[in-house]
Amino acid sequence: MDKSDNFDIFHGLEKYRERNAVRVEKLKEIILKDSVWLTEEDLIHRNNQLTKKEIDIWNHENKIFGLEKDGLIVFPEYIFDENAHPIASVKKVLDIFDNEKKDWNIVFWFESLNSWLGNIKPKDALREEDKLIFAATREKEGVLHG
Repeated sequence: MDKSDNFDIFHGLEKYRERNAVRVEKLKEIILKDSVWLTEEDLIHRNNQLTKKEIDIWNHENKIFGLEKDGLIVFPEYIFDENAHPIASVKKVLDIFDNEKKDWNIVFWFESLNSWLGNIKPKDALREEDKLIFAATREKEGVLHG
C-alpha cells in the first residue's frame, strides 16, 4: 500500500483547532465586557410600555438580535434607541445577511473593526445607515476577484 492512500490533509491541525477555540472564547469574553447587554426585563424597565410579546415580535421580524447568556437571552444595548426601540439600520443589516449570520457570528460582525467603514466597528456606525448597508453588502458578497 502506497503512503498516499492514508494521506489526511487535516493531520496535525488539531492543535490549531484547539488554539482557535480558546481564542474564540476569549473574544467572546471581551465582547461581553465591551458592550452593555440587556435582558427583556431591562428593556421593559427602560420603556414601561414595552411587552415581552413586542420584543419577541421584533426578534421574529429580524429587527433585533441577541445571545444566550447564563440561561437568558440578552441584547446589545447599541441596537436600541433611547426609548428602547430597535434602530432601523439593524434590521436592514440583518435582512442583508438573511440569517446567514446568527448568534455570535452577527455579534462578531457588529463588534469587529470593518475596513469598509474606515476601520470602525459597525456598532459605532448605526446612525450612518448608507455606510453600514454598504459594509454589510460587501461582507455578504465576500471576496471578489477580477
